[in-house]
Amino acid sequence: MNTGMLWWFDARTDRTMNEKVIEAALYFRRKYGKAPTLCLVNPKDIAGTSGTVEAPEQIKVTVRPWNSVMPSHMWIGVDDMPEYALESVEANARQTRETEPHEQQTGKHGQQLARSVLSGLGLEFIEEIGTPVKLIPMAGPRKNVFHVIYGEKVAGDHLAMFPDGRSVLIEVKTILARNLVWSDLREHQPGKLQEHAGFNGLSLLVWVHSLELRQEVYVMRFPIANFGPGKGITPEQAQELHAETVGYIAGCLLAFEQEMKQQEMVL
Repeated sequence: MNTGMLWWFDARTDRTMNEKVIEAALYFRRKYGKAPTLCLVNPKDIAGTSGTVEAPEQIKVTVRPWNSVMPSHMWIGVDDMPEYALESVEANARQTRETEPHEQQTGKHGQQLARSVLSGLGLEFIEEIGTPVKLIPMAGPRKNVFHVIYGEKVAGDHLAMFPDGRSVLIEVKTILARNLVWSDLREHQPGKLQEHAGFNGLSLLVWVHSLELRQEVYVMRFPIANFGPGKGITPEQAQELHAETVGYIAGCLLAFEQEMKQQEMVL
């Protein structure tokens, strides 16, 4: 899902989960001008849903559980991948698993998960930041053999933007079987994230972690208190930081939306 929004709902029991999905779906239709087709919710909130929820205006939404969505939230939007494309993607994934090193596959999968979660939080224009390289042809009888020279170290893995134009710098770490430690960051990365935050940007450290055979994505605002050389972050700490960061991002988006409404009223 590349087009989606994060929606908070209360825990009232007088309304079914289907009714809450319908409310979010209608709001999404009004806001974005298109009908949502997919809704991801925390497994704790999945009870009471019918799997497929039909709403007015010919809206039909598939509801699925996803651990990375916080309780009392839903990530609703458009499932951009048609069925015929999914078969091709799965075939390519099988070929990749057979040819790529396991560590590289894990990193790519983590990047994809992180990108999906960040899109769901409402960040826009997410793009991957590639490390610049130069390819120098090597002398010798063999053709198409090059020496790779890496350019300046990049600030992060992804660059995103709030709707109000504020920039977001993101560093993703896929550390599956242990705590996240400071040394997992490359030498230049903390300074780049700190510098970006100092210029009123939002810097995020995203940790993709494996917990009991499922993967969790923790989005944490950087700098992080008590996290530095020789220090680490446990999954429990990351979950608290993730909740704080999600609340902060949701508050920023809500403030921007209210500001736009006020400007419309003035005009």
